[in-house]
Amino acid sequence: MTKSTEFGIVSWEQAVEGVTRGVQGLRTDQFEVVLKDPDWDWYGVRIPREHLWELLRTPRFNTLQEECWLFCCRRPMAYLGGWRNAVESVKPDDPTAFYQSLFDPEDAARGWDGEVFASGNPGLYVYRCLECGRFRSTQDYD
Repeated sequence: MTKSTEFGIVSWEQAVEGVTRGVQGLRTDQFEVVLKDPDWDWYGVRIPREHLWELLRTPRFNTLQEECWLFCCRRPMAYLGGWRNAVESVKPDDPTAFYQSLFDPEDAARGWDGEVFASGNPGLYVYRCLECGRFRSTQDYD
């Protein structure tokens, strides 16, 4: 029962505490930031316990490296699947624009053919916010 998230690892202990294990140098305005280790500049975030328990009950999915769960509107986002599954699920009018919207502007300009994925097989994992409908993604490669 452990999930990797953009705000650090979440296991049983973190769900009970309501604070992620943290990330070095973490800064966000989505949640209250909690100093975990000042010597390492390590910070977690306070997330409602019910959202952390929901996340821990959610089945894992296969990635090339390791899943990294994303958040929006102060809760975990819903995983839609890889790029093909997301397009089939969302059915965007303009798949290219949808694809570009999933990346930070710098990464979107490079795309799949850029240096980010030049050394391996890419994986694109798409999430949707259950509150506002926003899409985000994580990427990795082998």
